[in-house]
Amino acid sequence: MLGLLTNLRAQRNRAGLDRVVDELGDLRGMAHVATATPEAMPRALTQLADMGTRIVVVNGGDGTLSTTLQALRQRELQGFHPDLALLRGGRTNLAARDLGARRSRRRDLASLRAASRKSRFAPRVIDRPVLRVSWYEEGAFYERFGTFLGAGWIHEGTQLVRRRLPKRYQGTLGSSLVAAGLIARTLLPGGRWPFEPPQLHAVIDGQPIDLGPSQLLMITSLERILLGMRPFWGTGQGGLRMTSLRADAPGLWRALPNALRGRPPCGLGEPEGYVSRRATAIHLRMDAGFTIDGEFVPPAPGRALRIEADTRLRFVAA
Repeated sequence: MLGLLTNLRAQRNRAGLDRVVDELGDLRGMAHVATATPEAMPRALTQLADMGTRIVVVNGGDGTLSTTLQALRQRELQGFHPDLALLRGGRTNLAARDLGARRSRRRDLASLRAASRKSRFAPRVIDRPVLRVSWYEEGAFYERFGTFLGAGWIHEGTQLVRRRLPKRYQGTLGSSLVAAGLIARTLLPGGRWPFEPPQLHAVIDGQPIDLGPSQLLMITSLERILLGMRPFWGTGQGGLRMTSLRADAPGLWRALPNALRGRPPCGLGEPEGYVSRRATAIHLRMDAGFTIDGEFVPPAPGRALRIEADTRLRFVAA
């Protein structure tokens, strides 16, 4: 049985429940639970579990998916292991786009419901790892689940988008324009990054590597990110894809065409500051803030992160 989980705080759901239902179409005969706060997510999922839901359709963005994954780890939901399907209800919707979700949520939901009536989900099932990010801070243990971790200009640029752009432009278009602007600023004569690049020290599957002051760090379990880019060309095993770019890395214009398509930058590699790896576990030490699926984690001195992809879930493509 399909169950729909709507986050009313997600970007495309802020107009209210009536507008959401109007956009999605006839929901009769379908379990539908709406929530407006992260704290309400466990109760919403418990309701869906009690209704016999086998596939939870997440109507929100990347932050909603992260909150859902977090809630599913709580004790009262330990026996609930639904497959997940994603609708594009947030700002950038990286995970939903990577799984092939279309802009039309009505069409995707109708497709999922048709498959449910015919019990034809098997060809749509995609097994994927998700990130588990853990750290200690001031004696407390923190653990977050998601699909994308970013630092450097991703963290700073995301904050800039939220501060400067109207909400309707804070999706893929706004993020892409801000990213392009930050890159262009560094390539102009005398240009430099408008923030202090964080110092990054990593141990990747047991191998220490000093990433130095880095203008960019991306760690994800996705295959594609913004605008379908695949800026991960590293070899290795594991469900983590990591790419970092040192602040003084030369030849950025020359490197970008290949790097954004998942190919090694022409004549440039780790000695020049272009690092890309596949991994099962990454230990990362940095004081700077970072984002997990668009949610901000503020800076903290001496923070040591452990990033793994040891949790795998079944997603259902629309």
